[in-house]
Formats: sequence, C-alpha cells, structure tokens
Amino acid sequence: MDVSPVTLYLSYRRASGSRWSPTNCYIFHALMIPPIALGHQAIQCSDVELVQLNPPSGMSCGQYLNPFISSAGGYLINPDVNTACSFCSMSTADQFLASGFNIFYDHAWRNFGLMFVYIVFNVSLISVFFGSSHSEST
Repeated sequence: MDVSPVTLYLSYRRASGSRWSPTNCYIFHALMIPPIALGHQAIQCSDVELVQLNPPSGMSCGQYLNPFISSAGGYLINPDVNTACSFCSMSTADQFLASGFNIFYDHAWRNFGLMFVYIVFNVSLISVFFGSSHSEST
C-alpha cells in the first residue's frame, strides 16, 4: 500500500469533504516538496500507466511522437519500433506534482518563507495578547 504524504493528504481531503485554507496549502507545499520531488527526479511509468499506440505506416514511434513529446513532455520506451509504441506521459516527478497537485519545486523556498512569516506573525500576536492580559492581572 502506498503511504506517501501526498496519498495521506488526498485521503484527508476526500474524507473531510472540505478544502484547506491557503495557509495550510503553503505549509503542505513547503514541507512536502523536498521529500517527494527531490529536485528534478526522473520517474518510470509502470506497464499499466503506459499508453500503447501505433504510428502511421512508414514512421517509427520516435519520428511520430517526438514533436508531441518536445512540447508536452513524457518519454517513449521503444522509439525505434514501427508498431505498439509505449508512451509515458510524464518523465519527471516535477511534472507529476505540477499536473496532479499544482505543486512546483521552484516554489519550495517561497512557501517555506511564507510558512515562517505565518508562524512568526502568530507567535507575535500571541505574545502581544497574552502578554498584555498577563500584565493587567498583576
């Protein structure tokens, strides 16, 4: 069973039936990108994830699909064959996170900074409100 942070997040969202606040999304993105994506990590599709198709006669899979792959991404398992092309629509973990979860590796430090500012702001407010109420009671 896959128990990745993304799976846990999605199961929580399905079970709760609610959307998270933008702050929680920044926190989730800031904490989850480095362990999941690890930069621009290459991925491999399993057999059930591959798209099988036949190129037009006289063309290899690579000749037929390379223009599409250069614009949309992905990779071919067998670029030199003339039948039964095996195409995977994603080649990096970054493509997977961007398409399925709107998480971008390039935003990791921005999201971490926003999370830090959010925490500092809340701690400051707590110290102001509880500090002033504590001083009034003495």
